[in-house]
Amino acid sequence: MLTLVLNLAPPFSAGFTPPLTIGAPKGAGLHSIKRLYGDNKADEIVASFQKRRIALTWENLASTMRQALDHKSDYAWECYVRAVKRLQGTSVEARLQEALVEQEAETAMLETKLIQVEVMAARAEARLLMQLDAAKREAHYWRAVAKRRMEH
Repeated sequence: MLTLVLNLAPPFSAGFTPPLTIGAPKGAGLHSIKRLYGDNKADEIVASFQKRRIALTWENLASTMRQALDHKSDYAWECYVRAVKRLQGTSVEARLQEALVEQEAETAMLETKLIQVEVMAARAEARLLMQLDAAKREAHYWRAVAKRRMEH
């Protein structure tokens, strides 16, 4: 996209005659287009890092921006840090929202596990009560047998 913009720049600048200029230095219009492209590219790269959960470090960003903007130095892109600063403000909110969603999902999962454990406990309690009742009946039976034997 930058190549296309750069190729279109001469016809645009040719249309500006001295009476129409605003006093900006030569090349300022082209620089603003390059800056817009850089800002947009930085927005895309930061969003991509966040989506893929890649650490948003200066080293990662500098290397990626250098390649995207065809710069020779990792520090040449620093004029585009406005995009990073804008997105970091929203990324904090997005990270908090994501953490909240994760906590709610974990809470729901734990509540489901709690219900399962409660059901298992109720079934175990019912089994134990039935075994206790059976043991009491058997004990009552053997007491009766022992009592009859003593009477004879």
